[in-house]
Amino acid sequence: MKIKEITCRDAIHSIPHFMDHTLTKTELREFMHHIENCPECKEELSIQYLVKQGLEELDDNGPIDLQADLERTLSEAKDSIRKHIRFRNAAIIAELLAMVALIVILVLSLI
Repeated sequence: MKIKEITCRDAIHSIPHFMDHTLTKTELREFMHHIENCPECKEELSIQYLVKQGLEELDDNGPIDLQADLERTLSEAKDSIRKHIRFRNAAIIAELLAMVALIVILVLSLI
């Protein structure tokens, strides 16, 4: 399935939604594709992420390794996309198998 190209403006607008985990799977795929191919938007993501998470970490008085945290979040997003694609492909295969079974039953009933 072809990924729709989004603009830098759309990607930057999507950053808060990415950080809040409110993007749909399709929006997440488009966002991740753009971030992986646009250094400027990836830098903006890093800045916004580091500021938001840094403030939260300061409030929690926890250890701060925000760059590793961002990389883990991006990796989890990629894994989520892969799982979604595998699930969608499995659903398509199941539908095809059901259609084949129906055709076989129809053919056998005509014999």
